[in-house]
Amino acid sequence: SSSQSLREHNWSCSLWVGRWYSFPSSLPLEILEGIENQIPSFRGLKFSGTDLRDLGQCVCYCRPHGWSLLYGVDEHLLGAVVLGVNGAVGSTYNYLGNIMNSMLTAFEKGDIAQARNLQVCLTPLNSANPDCFSLPMNKQLMSEFSGLHMGPPRLPLLPCPPDHAKSIAQKLRDVLAEQ
Repeated sequence: SSSQSLREHNWSCSLWVGRWYSFPSSLPLEILEGIENQIPSFRGLKFSGTDLRDLGQCVCYCRPHGWSLLYGVDEHLLGAVVLGVNGAVGSTYNYLGNIMNSMLTAFEKGDIAQARNLQVCLTPLNSANPDCFSLPMNKQLMSEFSGLHMGPPRLPLLPCPPDHAKSIAQKLRDVLAEQ
């Protein structure tokens, strides 16, 4: 069946990772049934969708198995944490790790207002320029915030113009200074 073929393909892709990557609306959860028998090192999955109902189903599926569930949409991390994810994998954490750790700490301490404030502080910047967190921009921002030259993105992607990256970095610094 096509479901079985899909399951076998995803198992083969997961062998080296030990985690299954869920992409929005692409795979049914039953694909995970018995995966730990096929991949003894399997320990969890990364959810990269924005549908909270699907994320909730993943949380419910992972808990009884003791699997970790990582979330991959930086702008929605707080909502995912509320639902029960164990961690996150995202591109902006390379230069926004401190603010996201502060958000998670605030949540763990029950300071929901502060956690919410830290999560939404980047919304105006992200909304003003929808591609401001593209891979080329992320590479440039990593260099800007760390002081280390990270090099250009791999082809076929092209580096973002340095002036544009510096402008976004300054806007980001301004937003973070308000926190």
